[in-house]
Amino acid sequence: MLGRRDQGLRAIGGWLSRNPYVKPSLVLAGIVVLGTLGLTYFETISPANALWWTVVTISTVGYGDITPETFGGRIVGVVAMLSGIGLLGTISAMLASAMVSADWRKTHGMESLSYKHHLVVCGWNHKARDIINELRADQGARDTAVILIADMPELPMEMAGAAFVRGEVTLETMAQANMQEARAVVILSDEHVDAFSRDARSILTTLTIKKAYPHLYTCVELADDNNRMHCQLAGADEMIVSGALTSHLLVLAVLDPGVTAVVSELLSRHVGSHELYLVPVAAEFVGRTFLDVLSQLKARDNVLALGVQHADGSNRLNPLPDYVLQTGDQLFAVAAHRPDFSQGKATV
Repeated sequence: MLGRRDQGLRAIGGWLSRNPYVKPSLVLAGIVVLGTLGLTYFETISPANALWWTVVTISTVGYGDITPETFGGRIVGVVAMLSGIGLLGTISAMLASAMVSADWRKTHGMESLSYKHHLVVCGWNHKARDIINELRADQGARDTAVILIADMPELPMEMAGAAFVRGEVTLETMAQANMQEARAVVILSDEHVDAFSRDARSILTTLTIKKAYPHLYTCVELADDNNRMHCQLAGADEMIVSGALTSHLLVLAVLDPGVTAVVSELLSRHVGSHELYLVPVAAEFVGRTFLDVLSQLKARDNVLALGVQHADGSNRLNPLPDYVLQTGDQLFAVAAHRPDFSQGKATV
């Protein structure tokens, strides 16, 4: 028992000796005590008034409500003023330095973060800013914290709303970003290298993340569709080939003018009044046909069901009218706001 007490006292003593604020704070407290005792001794005032005068004098406020009249009291006042000003300035400077240092460490990605259910963006390119803007525009994700892991000196101005971890994706930086508690990870292509090299780096990053956190949902940006299989083998849950999407949209614009405007409205939280969402099938819909549910959602909630995602991740757009919804299915729905069927009727 005594051994534990001694260890505790030693730990406290070690912390006090390492803390730079302890010594000046103790000296300042000693000056307050000595000033209070000295003024009480030399002047005919109460200890409470003496304490008030000492604090006011040290802080240089100087209300003038109490003025030493004896020589000894004035000497106490001079000592309190000269020593107090210096100590207060020292402590204030130390506090300001600590605040600046903490802010510097934060913007330079040196702080360990403790967010939960957050989004982690690995890598940096011009799309990172758009990701932040889209998240802020979605009502269901506005409060989702975003952490950027990138090998750059400091957090870019475009990502002012995000937290920052400096370095490549390693076990250390993943732990620093608390990736184990993350909601999902987005891996961006490195636009400073060729398409093959950037996809190779993205696949390696995916493999590193999935090896450490197999449960974590990972979406990867690829430059070449031929690397999709390799990325899937690395464990990626979803892959987006940026060049392929652009090609598809250009073909749509030529063959069916106006379709790309609808696609943009469905994909962007900033364009138009309706977006595409993936929402769990409500218990009341299980066992009913797709046509029945589609008709009810459109008539009751003005929500348009486009298709179904099965529990295994496979999609069925525009299923047959007699398709029966099953437990674990999710609906692709177009709505003005993210539907929530947990209360029966769609709410936001």
